[in-house]
Parts: sequence; structure tokens; C-alpha cells
Amino acid sequence: MSDESKRIIEAPISGWVKGGTTTMAYDNALAQQKAEAESRRAQEDARNRFARENPNEARINELKLGGRGSHAAIVLEYKHTKDNLVLDYIICELIVEADGNLILNMACPRCADRGIADNFKISQKNRHFELDTRRQGELWVNPKPPFETATLAGAITLNEWVKCPNLGCVWKFVIDNNVIRME
Repeated sequence: MSDESKRIIEAPISGWVKGGTTTMAYDNALAQQKAEAESRRAQEDARNRFARENPNEARINELKLGGRGSHAAIVLEYKHTKDNLVLDYIICELIVEADGNLILNMACPRCADRGIADNFKISQKNRHFELDTRRQGELWVNPKPPFETATLAGAITLNEWVKCPNLGCVWKFVIDNNVIRME
């Protein structure tokens, strides 16, 4: 064989490395983003700690129409049917219409667990419920994280069975002094 017929294959000078390496500018930008995020988390933790320790002084006023923070709400206890332990709290909006009709706007906890975030309304015209205003104006602080607060409008008693109107949900309940009893 002649020398011309032999080909020499050389290894390349550089090669590909899986994952590669990053530039120093990218690493510095990433470190700065992490430091800023940690700073914001520390500020939010300090705000939450202050809110837990001083619930009456930690109110935030915002210029929003509607929403839980701008008016009184109803807080319902969602209890387990057998052992009567509180599973969760449902903060509901109480709407007062011009004619004095009350509407309770609430979310179904079973639908929320399934990822459906639709609220439904219970009107006093359709389902008679009573509002006890003895606890009106009290500040309620959620004993479980995220330590939400709400100004109470009172206590609701609804003796008629109500079924969640969302498709595929079979949750039925009554409300007795802000405690939900399920069927």
C-alpha cells in the first residue's frame, strides 16, 4: 500500500461534554438571583412572624373592590365526620344585596382537592339561613399555616341540606353555627 492510500485520522482538539460548563457571567447572575430570592424570603418570613405575634396590628389595607380583606367574612369549620377533628377552615364571602338578601359565596373543599376551583353561591331566597351577628367584627386568625386572618361577619346556621353543584361532586352538607356537618 502506498502512503497516499493511508489516511490519518486525528482526534479533535476539543470535544463535547455532556452537560457542558457555564460561563462566569451566568454563574454570577444565578448567584445574584439566589441572593435576592433569599432576601425576599427572609422579609416575608419576618412579616408572617409579626402577623402571628400581633394579629390586630398586622392588617394590610389595599385599594381593591371585593375580596376577603375589604369586608367581613364567614369562616366555616370543615370537620371529619367520625372523629370530629377540624380538617380545614373555609373562608367564605357574605354578600348583602340592596334588598337585604344575603348570599354566601363559598368553595367546595372536595372540588378544591380535585383541582376544581369553582365557587358556588347559597342565596337566602332559595335556602333559608340565619346570620348570628354576636361575633361580628372579631378578628379570626387561622391556627394552621398559612395563618390567614379574616374579620368575622358572624355565624351562619343553615338547616337545609345543600349539595355542591359542580359536575361529578356528591358532597352534601348543612351548617350549624359555622360548623359544616356532612351527610
